[in-house]
Amino acid sequence: GVSVELLQGFAADNGFSVTYHSVSEDSQAIYNMSSYTACVRDVALHRIDFCAGFFWETPERRSMTSFSPAYMPDLIHLVVFAKTPDSIFRMLFKIFEPFSPELWLVILACCLLVGFTMWLLGEVDHAEGRKVGPVRGSLYGVHSALIMFLGQSDGFFNVVQAQSGGGQIVMFGFGLLCMVGAASYIASLCNFLLMSNLHVGVKGMQDAIEQRIKICVAAPLKELVLAKYPRIRGLAVVVESMTESVYAMDDGICQATLLNDNDYERMLAGDGIYGKQGTDAHCNKIKTGDVVLSMSLAMPLRTGLEHVMGYLYTAGKAEGKIEELFKKYPMPEPVCKHEFGVKSEADPLVPKDLLGIVLLTLGYVVCGVIVQFARRPELRKLARNHVESGVQFARASSSSSVWRQSTESSSKEANDDNGDGCHRHENDVTGLRRALDELNDRVGEMTADIKDIKKRLPAVRDVFI
Repeated sequence: GVSVELLQGFAADNGFSVTYHSVSEDSQAIYNMSSYTACVRDVALHRIDFCAGFFWETPERRSMTSFSPAYMPDLIHLVVFAKTPDSIFRMLFKIFEPFSPELWLVILACCLLVGFTMWLLGEVDHAEGRKVGPVRGSLYGVHSALIMFLGQSDGFFNVVQAQSGGGQIVMFGFGLLCMVGAASYIASLCNFLLMSNLHVGVKGMQDAIEQRIKICVAAPLKELVLAKYPRIRGLAVVVESMTESVYAMDDGICQATLLNDNDYERMLAGDGIYGKQGTDAHCNKIKTGDVVLSMSLAMPLRTGLEHVMGYLYTAGKAEGKIEELFKKYPMPEPVCKHEFGVKSEADPLVPKDLLGIVLLTLGYVVCGVIVQFARRPELRKLARNHVESGVQFARASSSSSVWRQSTESSSKEANDDNGDGCHRHENDVTGLRRALDELNDRVGEMTADIKDIKKRLPAVRDVFI
């Protein structure tokens, strides 16, 4: 690995040799939970000159011996199980997640306020053609405001608009609310839909402690974790290494663990020991929350060698040799798609991402059909009355024309007559004119009825469609 090749490079450049020895049995017996700490003890006893590898510089190890300059920081994260949201209810309400419940309540209150104001200004009475109460008027007001904002027509190609100056001002403010709210919702929804479909039930270390979740901790990190998070005592399950902690999660010993970036990326790639159950065996795990610990990675040295190894490391770093060495050992490619916690920009949205709005739309369609079928008897009666009124109007118009023609013919005959029977025809004309006046009054009444029917024409048109 990197550390062994680094030592061999130092030896080749400076004319010394490196021999490797196993960690002593007594040190392993004392520190049976960490072979790394056991190796540090052998260095402290001058059994070996240094330990080959990158070691956490913990207070316990630092109290035994010296360390080389830190090679890099090692960030420790909390790793938990990632759960696939199979619940239909969560997918249904996913479209509401971009806004908090408090914000939805504020928006609802604003809409009701706009509806009440529209009723108060008389816009609802004008639109409905009749007086309505404040509760029903507020609901009608919200509906009318939405129609006005969307620029819909009233069924006769006339765009519905506010009639009063106050109503127009309210509509301007409501339109601003709708535009800004819609833009904010879409932007926030995009972020939510780009997030991985994997749901993390734990938001961080403090949340894990609040939920009383068992957390596997590598033995060298135990005291540091307890010092930073005292409430974890009783929840921490001490294991020998980070690799063991991952399999302890699978065995149900703990529900979370602490991993550094190196082990986390190897786990997602199924590299080495992490792949013994399949390269994608650990894709059900994901890191969450902020960094739990930040440790320095360095090499334990026998006292007196820190100056020499410090010089070699500094010279190698200045010459770029260490950076080149690290490039020779890149991290393996992950096989799990949630490496970064979000979807790849090349991945398109899938239907279940918008399943909520689809189900709501279908719900509105079903409700509309149910309401329409429930009102069919009423609408059929209204349509029948409309047809009968049209027939009566046509008959009245036809009768009016016949009566007018008869009157004109009678008047002509009366004028052409040489005077014989003049008195009799004059009486007939007077009666005809009286009947014609009554018929004209009836035609006027039917014309008013037809105007009223035209207001309901959209509903009637639905029946014919």
